[in-house]
Amino acid sequence: MEKILGFILAAGLILPAAALAAGPDYPPLSPSKNGRPVAAVHYLAPEAEGEIRLAAQVLAPGATLEAVRIDNITGRSALWRSDGEGEAGPLTVAREGETLADGRGKMRFGPLGEAEEMLALTLADNDGAFKDRQADFRVTFFMAGGARAMCLLKAADQPATYLARTSKEAPAARAQPAPDKPKQPPEAPKQQAAEAPERQATVKERGGDVYVAGVNSYRATLWKNGVAQTLSSAESFAHSVFVSGGDVYVAGGVFLDSSYNSRATLWKNGVAQTLSSNGSFARSVFVSGGDVNVAGRDGDGHATLWKNGVAQTLGENSEPNSVFVSGGDVYVAGDVYISGSDGSLATLWKNGVAQTLDDGDCANSVFVSGGDVYVAGDGGAEYTSATLWKNGVAQTLSGYGSFAKSVFVSGGDVFVAGYVGDENLSATLWKNGVAQTLGENSEPNSVFVSGGDVYVAGKAYSGGTSHATLWKNGVAQKLSRSANSSAHSVFVSTK
Repeated sequence: MEKILGFILAAGLILPAAALAAGPDYPPLSPSKNGRPVAAVHYLAPEAEGEIRLAAQVLAPGATLEAVRIDNITGRSALWRSDGEGEAGPLTVAREGETLADGRGKMRFGPLGEAEEMLALTLADNDGAFKDRQADFRVTFFMAGGARAMCLLKAADQPATYLARTSKEAPAARAQPAPDKPKQPPEAPKQQAAEAPERQATVKERGGDVYVAGVNSYRATLWKNGVAQTLSSAESFAHSVFVSGGDVYVAGGVFLDSSYNSRATLWKNGVAQTLSSNGSFARSVFVSGGDVNVAGRDGDGHATLWKNGVAQTLGENSEPNSVFVSGGDVYVAGDVYISGSDGSLATLWKNGVAQTLDDGDCANSVFVSGGDVYVAGDGGAEYTSATLWKNGVAQTLSGYGSFAKSVFVSGGDVFVAGYVGDENLSATLWKNGVAQTLGENSEPNSVFVSGGDVYVAGKAYSGGTSHATLWKNGVAQKLSRSANSSAHSVFVSTK
């Protein structure tokens, strides 16, 4: 993409990007207590088909911006990289009326007092992040050396316009209308037959079946031994799969109306049950003793645990990512967003009581074994690093700019799946703290161990798009030939 963003909408007026440097409508950012970068996103919307427009303040004394990434709740993302090799256009920095060109050297922030910049970016939406335009988003600014700033964006009332949760002021309108939303067929109330099953290499294992939940062709999808079953005819996503007593449970969300708000959904053997209202989603499912536990967020933005369909609120301004049940205790790992800032705290709820994890930003996965509680996430006192907490004590797995997404314990061995690198993502599996690289330009989301075999589900990037991928003992298998597909969870049943 050669286009450079030249205009941003601010306070209802169309202004040149350079004019945002003074930021008359946006109050100055307050430095963080721990010296981390701080950011506030004021405008985020599609500019044209396949492109995204973003305006943000960033306070990062002495840092160099290397990448910007936008993720939505379906797992899709848009990425800009400063070296020009990313799937997006160049960056424009407005500083005292001067527009700077692309290049890392010209994106270095000055010392404190001259370190706040107004950034205007155009990103390519090659992974379909804005396909579901009324979803909530997370925008992350990556600095050289691993530091980052993160903003959570709530979907605004206007289609395709997003306002930062912590922004004091924001644009009253957008520069140009967003593309028309595609029409979609009504949600089918019953199980849908798989659309053109894609038979890849067989993944059926000794005495068990391999289930993978994810997204394929913008539809929630369940792969069983490599064969895809579409769970909904509407646009949708699947985040988690669990098998118990021969029943297959999948947690995710469905976009049921023109507002593009998702509704938290649980599929049991392909039949959908809606758990909450618009703006909700289900992130994780765990079945124990006949009880079906689903963690997600309700339509009011509250972290929620549904037990057999009955909701329990865990907290406001929170986002749960994983649920696990052991000995009658229910554990939920997630994030609590800090009021008045753009940061978050890694949090573990046990039976509804929250515990903040030391130096943690995000808690992505929880697993309990032998009375020990393991949480995988992102932590670090100064910089973001893949972190494993055991009974609340943090262990850093890798250096700056690494992320831990999933944890599984088997036979005394602790497996963590994640990735290293802000730009060229390297899918990584840590076994007892020792790293194994699974592949470049790849992003794992889930790990499962069965019969001595280690399965990792995620996505691999190639040709400007992503493909759902399953690694078995380090060997990658592409689950889908479709663009913008992703695998979010893997479960292996035993017979």
